[in-house]
Amino acid sequence: MDLSKIKCVLLDIEGTICPISFVKDVLFPYALKALPDVVAQKWDHPEFEPYRNAFPPEYRTSPEQFKAHVEDLTARDVKIAYLKNLQGKSIPCGTSAFPRARRWSCELANNIRRNSDLFSCRISSDLLIGYLWQSGYESHAYATPLYSDVAPHLELWRSTGFDVAIYSSGSVFAQKLLFQYVQKSRDMSETIDLRPLISAWFDTANAGPKTEMGSYRVIATALGLRCEETLFLSDNMKEIDAAHEANMPAIVVHREGNAPLPAYAHDRYTVVTSLAEIEIGGSKSAKIDDRFWKR
Repeated sequence: MDLSKIKCVLLDIEGTICPISFVKDVLFPYALKALPDVVAQKWDHPEFEPYRNAFPPEYRTSPEQFKAHVEDLTARDVKIAYLKNLQGKSIPCGTSAFPRARRWSCELANNIRRNSDLFSCRISSDLLIGYLWQSGYESHAYATPLYSDVAPHLELWRSTGFDVAIYSSGSVFAQKLLFQYVQKSRDMSETIDLRPLISAWFDTANAGPKTEMGSYRVIATALGLRCEETLFLSDNMKEIDAAHEANMPAIVVHREGNAPLPAYAHDRYTVVTSLAEIEIGGSKSAKIDDRFWKR
């Protein structure tokens, strides 16, 4: 694969740079456990109001009904994000000073219209889940266990002139929490903040569904790049296929414990098990600063 034109690396999170089990077995159970107390104590609190009012009126008539709805969404792994500002207004994308913002907003609006069934009632349970996760991070109940090759390569790519962006189905708020509290040792209180290494943040609210070709064009436009100048890394073949359809170079990251890949994956795409196998502009052979990951 020719990666000579690449200017930005676009990363998926779950199963690509962080174990799926962390989200499935740690973060979501914590959120469900915290939900009843948060709803009971903060139902009428101004701090909680934006999260409560993000849901359709029929699901917030009472704390009990609200809690049951969120628990149902989480149990079914339905990642809903009810979008605001669809009437021709700009939708923030988690980073400032994006070039071509007007064109990007138009492309995003078109992408949303093409997927109206998915986006018809969006504000997100993901926003609420991120809010619930925040207390767990801040209390050191857990920290983000990035794969050991990830932090050094984020630093390497940034230091050699490449931008790094994130594209996840989790909200931008949740993404930033994940990178703010990266586990540095076995002691959960010892964390490192890797947010400065990330140039831009994208989720399904500001870019569109991850399995839709148009979402990757939206992201490239927001970055001020052509699709051919952005490299997408993911463990999900539907996402890889969508990026490929948008003419965005894509590499499959297959980590231990991930679901088996379909037969065509190795025939159609480059498949790696570590970011160390990816060479962008000679970055593979560069010296890696491993100070971000000491066990």
